[in-house]
Order: sequence, then C-alpha cells, then structure tokens
Amino acid sequence: MTLDLAEPHMLVPANLPPSGEHRTLPLGGAIQVTGEEKHLDALQPLLRPEGECWAYVTLHEIVEETARTSKTVVEVRVDGERVGQLTPKMSGELLPAIRHIAEMEASTSARAIVKGNRIKAEVVLYVARAHELPDTWLNGVADRKPPAAAEAVVAAAAVPRTQPREHGPIPPPPTSIRFTVPPEWPAPPSGWVPPPGWRPDPAWPPAPTGWQWWVPAWE
Repeated sequence: MTLDLAEPHMLVPANLPPSGEHRTLPLGGAIQVTGEEKHLDALQPLLRPEGECWAYVTLHEIVEETARTSKTVVEVRVDGERVGQLTPKMSGELLPAIRHIAEMEASTSARAIVKGNRIKAEVVLYVARAHELPDTWLNGVADRKPPAAAEAVVAAAAVPRTQPREHGPIPPPPTSIRFTVPPEWPAPPSGWVPPPGWRPDPAWPPAPTGWQWWVPAWE
C-alpha cells in the first residue's frame, strides 16, 4: 500500500459541499472557466497564499440573450455566487448530465481548482464529460430517493392541522468517525479524509495487518 499526498493546502476543499440535494460529477479532464475576471469579489475568499486551492462549484444551465441570437451555456457558481461560465462548446459537454440530474430534482456540483491572487484569478473544472459517465453512476443518480427531510415535510403537510399530534422521543446525536493513519505515517491535518482515488506514498512503510482506518471521533 502506498500513500501519495498532495501539498497540504490541496488536501481538503476550501469550502463546504453545496447545501441541499446535489450530485457531484466524477473527476475527469480539465475544463477552463471563462469570465472569472468579472467576479474576483466572489473568488476572493478562496484565494490562498500558496496560489491555488480546490473547491466545490455548482453548474447551472442558463440562456444568454444577445442582439442577434441566444445561446445555452453552463454558469459556474461558488457558494451560490457566479464566478464565470463555460464556452458554448464546453457547455455542450456537460449539459446532458446537468439536465439528467435536474430531472432528479437535484443540482449538479463538481470539483475545481482556483488559482491566482486578488488581481487575477482563474477557475478550472476537473470533471467527466457527459459521454464519459458510466451507466453505474447514472443508475446511481436515478435510484436516489428524495432526502428523508423532504419526505418528512410532505408527510407532515398531509396531516390535518386540527389533528393533535404527540412529539416522539428526541433521537440521540449522530455518531461520527475519523480517519486514522499508522504510527509511522505523516499526520494529516485535523478533520482530513482521503479524497476519491487517494493512495498512500509508496515510500511510507506498510500499514500494520488489520489496521483500523476509521474509528469513532471521540477515540
């Protein structure tokens, strides 16, 4: 087993995943976002002294109207704020996936690298194109059920307001786990978890037989 870690500032995202129901597209090749220079204020919170970071973005289908015609493109947002868009050609590579996810009443998220400083910044998506998505991933999206919270709201709305209801017991707090590394490996930052496809550095010693990678957070 090997452990291949990125630079410390690239180990974890600079922002939280999108709130609400969403699906994150698998990792893929680079796609350059355009128009970032118009949205430096929105990118400012993500800029790092090291010059780059990775972040969650959301992708949205929009229609741009011009004097002569209209075109459908993909708008890129960070934490709900527009930071640019894709060219019509590159938008066409992702729109089928975005529309498929929208049919599931969810938004589309992706991973991106943000580079630059307060006077010049750029955003690059690393995402699989629509034709590259495997059937297993597409089926997994289609098989997802609405979140339990949404189902609870629907169920509550179906109960007449005049009908008395008793409160059930308060559930216990959710248990949580954390990632642990063997004693001879470098200690990761607090709260770090391995990203998809992560492998240890081959120069590190093998993990002990039966090593428990995940333990309760309070241990």
